[in-house]
Amino acid sequence: MLPPKHEGRQRKVLLTSALNGKGITESWEEIIAHFSFMRKRGILDARRQEQLSTLLEGLVEEELKKQFMADPGVAKRKKRDRGRRAFPLAQPLQRCDPTRQILY
Repeated sequence: MLPPKHEGRQRKVLLTSALNGKGITESWEEIIAHFSFMRKRGILDARRQEQLSTLLEGLVEEELKKQFMADPGVAKRKKRDRGRRAFPLAQPLQRCDPTRQILY
């Protein structure tokens, strides 16, 4: 049996079959009960806040990176250094790092 994901609410396993229509009503009732539980405990609101915070963080980071890369000095240095190995020993690692372009 799985441990509870949320304290005060035990996970349930329900048998449902769309072919013969068994268990659909029970499954739907359990979904409604679960969301009601999560709303009352503030879990849904907390998750939404976390999602919005993560989204905002990503937007800010993206805009900062865009502005940084658009700076004439950065663009000039990037063009100058293209193909040059600043850190030869780190070169194999740079191929794996999707954020390496912000180091220019």
